[in-house]
Amino acid sequence: MNNLYRLQQIELEQAKLRSDELAINDYNELRNIKANFACKKDAFLRDKARLEQFTAKQHKLSSEEGNLRARIAAEEKELYGGTISSPKAVAAKEQQINSLKNKLNKCVSDAANQRQARVDLEIALEAQLRELSAIQAEFNAKKELYQQGDERRAAQIAVLEKERKKLLKLIPDAFLEWYHSTNNRFEGAPLAKLNNKNVCMGCNTIVTPALARKVANAAEDIVCCEKCGRRLFIEEE
Repeated sequence: MNNLYRLQQIELEQAKLRSDELAINDYNELRNIKANFACKKDAFLRDKARLEQFTAKQHKLSSEEGNLRARIAAEEKELYGGTISSPKAVAAKEQQINSLKNKLNKCVSDAANQRQARVDLEIALEAQLRELSAIQAEFNAKKELYQQGDERRAAQIAVLEKERKKLLKLIPDAFLEWYHSTNNRFEGAPLAKLNNKNVCMGCNTIVTPALARKVANAAEDIVCCEKCGRRLFIEEE
């Protein structure tokens, strides 16, 4: 019965290693870091696309500014070149030049605002890149620790599995059949020790002296705790 109890303890330990709460928490933390990285990366890519739009618009404004200056210069040359003599024509030309200058002033103002917005966005993108780099470094470090822990658990499970297979060869088939048929009902622990104070170690209940004697005298008979229902045995020295 000692071998059967040891088999039970090994399988419980294997189950605990496979569903280790710390491992689950570490895995969930990795998932959260990865999700956060993906969210930050999406924001970075959106801002990078905005920067490209700002750059294109800045080039357009620069080209527009150059065209306006050229047009103003051409109109002023015509105005002051002596080719226009009519006061009405002069007034119309001056009005046209003023209109072009207003457009130029707006264009220059828009370009300045665009340059500042572009600078601000570039600074923001640099900060986002640093943050993404930090998140990636954190993910890599935690992933390495998680993998190391996973490898340790896998090695422990493998060692326990070797011992489990050896025990299976030593335990009578009748005991194994009973163990496997009742295992799930007791969450993997259908067998409980009865200590020298007549306490069932499965539920920490003191059994009656009569039941304790039955356990002591039982060979292959099944004697169960009256409270938790686990099969009781006395560990052999």
